[in-house]
Amino acid sequence: MKLLYENEGLTDALFRAFLVYVACSPRPAHELLSPSLSPLDEPFAQQFFGMTTIPVTLDELAATRERLIADIRARLADKGAQNWQNRKSGQRHDPGADAGSPTILGIDGVGVVEEIGDAVDSIAVGEEVWYIDGGYPGNPGSYAEYKVVHGAYVSRKPRNVDFVQASALPVVGLTAWEAVFDKGKVKPGDHVLVHGGAGGLGHIAIQYLSAIGAQTATTVSSETKAALTLELGADLAIHYRTQDVGAALKSWSGKDGADVVFDFVGHDNFARSFGHVVPYGRLVNTVVSDWPSGGNGFAEWRNLDISFVNIGLPQIARDHHRRLRQVRKRRPAHTLTKVLLRCRGLNP
Repeated sequence: MKLLYENEGLTDALFRAFLVYVACSPRPAHELLSPSLSPLDEPFAQQFFGMTTIPVTLDELAATRERLIADIRARLADKGAQNWQNRKSGQRHDPGADAGSPTILGIDGVGVVEEIGDAVDSIAVGEEVWYIDGGYPGNPGSYAEYKVVHGAYVSRKPRNVDFVQASALPVVGLTAWEAVFDKGKVKPGDHVLVHGGAGGLGHIAIQYLSAIGAQTATTVSSETKAALTLELGADLAIHYRTQDVGAALKSWSGKDGADVVFDFVGHDNFARSFGHVVPYGRLVNTVVSDWPSGGNGFAEWRNLDISFVNIGLPQIARDHHRRLRQVRKRRPAHTLTKVLLRCRGLNP
C-alpha cells in the first residue's frame, strides 16, 4: 500500500487535502491508494509534484479516517479582513506542529458547507457557517478557497449579518466577550474605560457594555471615531491626544478612575492603564505589552486585579473542551447592532 507524502516540496496542507479526499470518498481505500491507479501512482507524483511514495498500512489510514469523519469541508465566502496584526506578524509558535509545515493565515472564516463527515449531525450540507480555526502551523487558515474544520467548531452564521460582516466577527466577538464577561466581570452600572473604542475589539466591547447597562468611556484619536463610539453606546469619548485621560476619567466617573479598564491598545498603553483603574478594580489586556518599569508596587498597593485574554491558546493546546466553550460564547454575536469593517494594509 502506498500513499503520497511529503518529500521534495509537498506541503502538509496538500497532504492533508489528499487525506480529506480519501476520507470523504465513497470508494474503498485499497482502490484509491492502489499504486497502479492513476493519477496517484509514483510516476505521476514525481512528474507533477516532485514527490515519491511511502508505505502506509490500512490501520494508519483507518486512524486518519476516524479523525476526519468529524470534519466538514466548507467553500469559503470570505475570511477575516480585519486582522492586520496577524497578517503583519505571520506565523505563531505552535510547539506541537511540524517545524517544516507551512502557515496559511486567516483564523476567522465563513462559508457554505459542501461536505460533512459521517459523525457530523449538527450541521448540514448547504448551510452557511462561521468559525474560528487555523492560521497556525499544521492547521491551515482561511485565506483559501476551501477549509476543512472539525464540525464541532463551526456554528450557523447569524441571518442578520452578511458574509463580509460575519467574516469580521468571530475573533473580535469572542475576544471582547471573554474580556467583558469572563475577565472583566462587568456589572450594570459599573464605570468602564475602553482603550481603542473605535478599533476591532473596542467597538464590539462597547456594544456588549451598552447592552448590560454599564457606563462606558473610551479613548479615541479623532472626532469621527468619537462619533462612532457614541453611536455604538459609549457615554464619553476622550481624545487621548489632546486630553488628559486620567483627569477626564476621574471627572466623569466621580471616582479615582474606572471600575474596569480594557486595554485593547497594549504596548506602552498597558503601563499607563494601571493609573486609570480604581483601587480593587480590574484591568484586562489583550495585546502583548511590557510591564511598567519599577515593578508591581503600584498595582499591589491598590489591589488591582490584572488579567489577560488570548483566544488562540485552546487551539494550540488542542484543548477540545475549551474550544467547545468558545463556540457557545460566540453565538451572542448576532445581537450586535453594527460591525465596523475597515480594510487595512500591513502597516497599522
